[in-house]
Amino acid sequence: MTIVQKASGEMNSSTGGTVDLLNDGSSDSNDLVMRSTGAAPSDQWSFKPNPNNDGSFQIANNIPSKSGCAEVDENGYLTMTATCDPTDQKQLFYAEPDTSVGANTYLIRRVDNDQCVSSHWSPYEAPYAGGAARQMNTIPCVGAPGRSGAIAPELWTATAAPGDSPSGPTLDDLATQYALTQRDKGSGVITASSYTITGSTQPARLGPYQLVSISSDQQNSSPVCTNSSGPSGGNLSCSMNWSQSSADMVSQTDTLGVNVTIGPGSEAKSPLKTDVQIAYQHTWNETQTTTEASGTSYTMEVPPGQTAWLARALALKTTTGDWTFSNDAGSTWTHHMTVTLPVEGVDNVHSVMAKCTTDSTKPECTSTKPGGV
Repeated sequence: MTIVQKASGEMNSSTGGTVDLLNDGSSDSNDLVMRSTGAAPSDQWSFKPNPNNDGSFQIANNIPSKSGCAEVDENGYLTMTATCDPTDQKQLFYAEPDTSVGANTYLIRRVDNDQCVSSHWSPYEAPYAGGAARQMNTIPCVGAPGRSGAIAPELWTATAAPGDSPSGPTLDDLATQYALTQRDKGSGVITASSYTITGSTQPARLGPYQLVSISSDQQNSSPVCTNSSGPSGGNLSCSMNWSQSSADMVSQTDTLGVNVTIGPGSEAKSPLKTDVQIAYQHTWNETQTTTEASGTSYTMEVPPGQTAWLARALALKTTTGDWTFSNDAGSTWTHHMTVTLPVEGVDNVHSVMAKCTTDSTKPECTSTKPGGV
């Protein structure tokens, strides 16, 4: 796979060591260690983004003979396993920038229990090419130098390896993606977040139409109302309710692929959605940044032999801005992104409801036509 800058390469502890594979003088073993001096081909690593795009990643060595991924064993130490399995949480990690000590500096944490990757001071007894080596392990995070109870071996720098591609998500992108996911799910690891708009010149627009109807004439069991009478039966008056899930109402992305849908369900109150709404209300009023998610009693006259439904397009406003995150280890970082939020009346754009029937050829109707109709 293509390796991207800052999401691969040399991993170094802030105490001056490089992550490597233990070398007994004849071959590289499967144990991850921190080497204090020297250089070796096995100190080049790749961060492989989780296919579910939540910002977590696996750590793989760049030596072809060492295919596989780093894994935390039963004692909390890091070792290489032959099979990379993105469903195995002991192979999954995430990063958090620590800007207090310089660029490209991170906490690297376990997905399964949020502990930090560190280095153990007990050296291997076996000879090691290039000097002493310390075992890699994971411990509860205690923060960065200069903070109470802090230790340096938790902090790591990730620099580009030769041949890395300049495209694709960086380690900062992955860190932000995971922080957004954690915050939206209510994780205590991300203790605070905020969004600040820096640009709003892109005009508001209508989003895609979605099927939203609920036929109250059919006990809310169907999104459609059907007039089954023959040509001489006359029109059928149908009452249609509608609902549009808030899980579809806020999303954000940037050009490198960081993307999250805010709000896991229509009843959820997402901290991220609140952050965005607060930022938008600094520019537009509450009425303009509050969008109806349901409604009742849309009456439709349905011709004989036809089926009817409702489709709705939200008015959307995209902004650029900065997300700021703070974590439980005392670190704070900022990441620039774009955010899209439903609005009403901003730039004179309003959400639109479309009444559709089977014979309609309008795009908003053909694109939302229910299955089986």
